[in-house]
Amino acid sequence: HPSSPVSGRTIDTSDNEAPADYSMFYRKLEPHGEWRETSNYGYVWQPREAQSLNWRPYTNGRWVYTEAGWTWISEEPCGWATYHYGRWTRLRHIGWVWVPGDEWAPAWVSWRTGNDYVGWAPLPPEARFDRRSGIHNWADNYYDIGPDQYAFVRTNEFGLQRVDRAVLPTDRNVTIINETTNVTNISYTTATIVNQGPSYDELSRRGARPIERLRLERQVNVNISLDNPRS
Repeated sequence: HPSSPVSGRTIDTSDNEAPADYSMFYRKLEPHGEWRETSNYGYVWQPREAQSLNWRPYTNGRWVYTEAGWTWISEEPCGWATYHYGRWTRLRHIGWVWVPGDEWAPAWVSWRTGNDYVGWAPLPPEARFDRRSGIHNWADNYYDIGPDQYAFVRTNEFGLQRVDRAVLPTDRNVTIINETTNVTNISYTTATIVNQGPSYDELSRRGARPIERLRLERQVNVNISLDNPRS
């Protein structure tokens, strides 16, 4: 049954608090990209793949559902950091870059859904998280998240193991935006940031395959090896 947990499967989240000085981010990410100093955000990091115009965050991997809501499982060596801490922004003449942050979440994205499509867009650095108010369906307007920042897939392909193979061309995004509504719902509860949004039951019912349900497992002081960055 699509809503049944996958027995024995867990996701290591390491510690929910990133190092205060970000030194681990600098050290672990440097082999996979370039650190740049910017006037607006201080030091930011850009993966080598981001030099391609076709690359965007939150596409090389898949979505699963956990007790913290929609959780991004990345296939990229930088994913343990860049999709769970910090934010993404696109700089003119440079492309997508990651701005470090110190609070863990299953994913930092804005969500849109409609009858036929599901979409998500990286939240920008301006989207600071307040545990009392959270981030909700006003995200697009408040943070000026445009159509071209979204990755949309057809509803029945949302559960693919490699969702990048289903992402629709961005030249269709303006039309799709008009057919979808924002359903972002990031909140804080029981010492955990929860990333809700699209209905799990509805997406599982309409999908071509069951959407994985996994359990988060917190491990403190995990040593993330450069040889096995996804550990």
